[in-house]
Amino acid sequence: NLPGAVFSWTITPRSITGGSNGSTAVGNIIQTLTNPGLTQDSVTYHIVATVDGCSSNMAPLVDSVEATILVNPKPVASAVSPVTICSGDTTNIVITGSVTGSSFSYKATTATVLGAGDGAGDVIKQGLSVITALDSVIYMITPTSTQGCIGNQTKVKVLVNPRHTITFLPSASQTICSGSAISVDLVSNVPGTILTWTPRVSLITGANSGSGPSPVHIGDVLSVSGDTAVTVIYDVSGVGTGGCMNLPTASLLKFTVNPLP
Repeated sequence: NLPGAVFSWTITPRSITGGSNGSTAVGNIIQTLTNPGLTQDSVTYHIVATVDGCSSNMAPLVDSVEATILVNPKPVASAVSPVTICSGDTTNIVITGSVTGSSFSYKATTATVLGAGDGAGDVIKQGLSVITALDSVIYMITPTSTQGCIGNQTKVKVLVNPRHTITFLPSASQTICSGSAISVDLVSNVPGTILTWTPRVSLITGANSGSGPSPVHIGDVLSVSGDTAVTVIYDVSGVGTGGCMNLPTASLLKFTVNPLP
């Protein structure tokens, strides 16, 4: 309360960092305090005023001031990254926080992935898909503690591999005469796909299993020994470079073999 006073202080920091002893004639203590822990902590400033050599902390009149500052920790969000899925799958990204009770919001950025969007919550569940090429989604997660402290953003990257479709050229159903060769090309819309085909059990001979990279040709010579037409089904599947299989609905080839007269 006297002009010309100089204020000095000492601190009891506990676990708080950034505080230090000091003095000022202005009357403001400006320090950046950090709580490295996971729960609220405090730092206490013991402040003494001095004028012309007389201190407010001198006996018999002791008039020092204590100021206690509560410092809440900033939350840190954690999640597994990167995550790899196949087109059409749903993400299951579980977010945890270093500070109990924290909430989370996230923003999604992508070039071509469909289904990605902003949101909030401790699990990111979004059905993501691409057309023919690998792409990714970047989720930037922001944690907020129950005390309102906002932590730094955490990045999670989701890689989305294409799930291919198979085309049969000239068609998926053909009719031939016994002893003739079938002719069909298997083509995937995703480069590098390995296609596999397996004929089902039938009375037809000459049907063989096989595999190869797209595009691949099947030219089995099929025969029947009876006097009636017989049909054989080939089950076709494929695995892309990202390990993604074709859609759950089986891809089927159907060949009908007519007997010779």
